[in-house]
Amino acid sequence: MKLFEKINYFLFVLLAFFIPTYRPAIPFIIGLLVLVWILEFDFRKKFKRLTDGHNRLYLLSFALLYVLYLIGILYSSNVKYAVFDLEVKLSLIIFPIIFSTINKQVFTKNNFEKILVAFIIGCFIGTAVSLVDAYIIFCDNHQFSEFYYSKLSFFHHPSYFAMYLNFAIAIIISILLKKRFTKQNRKSTFLLMLLIIYFSLFVIMLSSKAGILGLFILFFITVAHVIIVEKQLVAGLFLVVIIFGLFYASFNIFPCSLYRIVAAKQVVENIEKIENDDSDGSASRILIWQNSVEIINENFLIGVGTGDVKDCLVDKYKENNIKKALIARSNAHNQYLQTFVTLGIIGFLILSLSLVLPAYYTFRHKHFLYLLFLIIFSINLLVESMLETQAGVVFYAFFNSFLFFMSINESRSLETA
Repeated sequence: MKLFEKINYFLFVLLAFFIPTYRPAIPFIIGLLVLVWILEFDFRKKFKRLTDGHNRLYLLSFALLYVLYLIGILYSSNVKYAVFDLEVKLSLIIFPIIFSTINKQVFTKNNFEKILVAFIIGCFIGTAVSLVDAYIIFCDNHQFSEFYYSKLSFFHHPSYFAMYLNFAIAIIISILLKKRFTKQNRKSTFLLMLLIIYFSLFVIMLSSKAGILGLFILFFITVAHVIIVEKQLVAGLFLVVIIFGLFYASFNIFPCSLYRIVAAKQVVENIEKIENDDSDGSASRILIWQNSVEIINENFLIGVGTGDVKDCLVDKYKENNIKKALIARSNAHNQYLQTFVTLGIIGFLILSLSLVLPAYYTFRHKHFLYLLFLIIFSINLLVESMLETQAGVVFYAFFNSFLFFMSINESRSLETA
C-alpha cells in the first residue's frame, strides 16, 4: 500500500477501536480521515472510481439523508440548533464520500478482518473498564445496582453499549460460521464462543430492553441460518438448547434485568391506562411517541425542519402536560418518528429505504454480517433516536459504509472469478 492508504487503514482501525470506548477521540480521528482524503488530492482518480461502477454511486446515496437535513434548515426558525444538528450528523455524508472514492486496495481481506477485530477488542476493554469501575463503587456502597443498567456502562448509555456488544457478537458469529473446525483451531473457537457468552451476559446486565431483544433476534437468525442455509439440524437444535440455557440462567442470576422486561410488558398490555410519564421508562416512551405522531399529523409532508424539531417536541410536551419529557427536553426516542417529525414523509421514506434496500441486497448476496448489522441497528432505532447523537451516528455511518463497500467488492470478485 502507498503511504496515504496505510494512514487511512490505520485511522480506520483506531476509529473501530475507539467507537465503543473513548468518544472524545472520535471527532479527531474523523478530522484526520478528511484531512488525509484532501491531502491525497488525486480528485480526478477519485471521481473516476465513483463513476466506474454504479455500486459506488449506491454507496454515495447513503448521504442523501444528510442532504435532506441540509434542506430542512431552509424552513427552520431555530438556525442555531439546525447547525448543531448538522454538525452531529456530519458523519452521514463524510463516510459515504470517503468510501465511495477510496482505493479498494486499502481494504484487503486481512485488513477488513483487522478492523472488525479492533472493534471487538474495543468492546472487550469497554466491558472490562465498566466492570472494574462498578466493582470499585460496589466495594464502597455494597449496592448490587452498580452492576446494572446505566451504573454499569462506563463509556456510553446502556442502549448504545448493548448495541455495540450485539454487533461484536455478530462479528464473532460470522467468524465462527466461516471457520472449518479442526484440531488446530479448536482452542481459538472455544475462546470465541466464551467471548460470545461473556458479551451476551454483559448485554443482559446492561438491562437495555432493545439490547436484549436485539440479542434474542440475533441468536434466532443465527439458528435459522445454521438450520436452513447450512443445513445442520443437529447443530441448530444444540444452539437452541445452549441459547435457552443462557437466557434462563442469566435472568435468574440477574433478576433486575428480567424485571425491566416484565415491567415493559405490563406497560404495553395496559397502554390505554397510561396518563403520565413519571412511573416507568416504557410509559414515558409511549407518551413521547404519541406526541410525536400528533406533530407528524400536523406536518406530514415536509416536517417541521431541522432546527425546529426539538422546540416542537417540547411545545407538544408542554401542551399535553408530559412533565418528565418536558423537563428532559426529550427527543422522540424513536429515530423513525424523529426523522418523520423533522423531514416529513420524504425523510421517513429515505431513512427506511436506506435500511431496507441494503438488507434486501445483503440477503440476496448472502452477506451475513452486514445483514445482522442492519437488523441490530434497525431494532435500536425503534426505541432510541440513534442519529441524534455522535455515539449512534458514527457507529452507523462508518460501519454501514464500510460493510457495504466490502460487500460490493466481494460480490464483484465472485462475479469475475
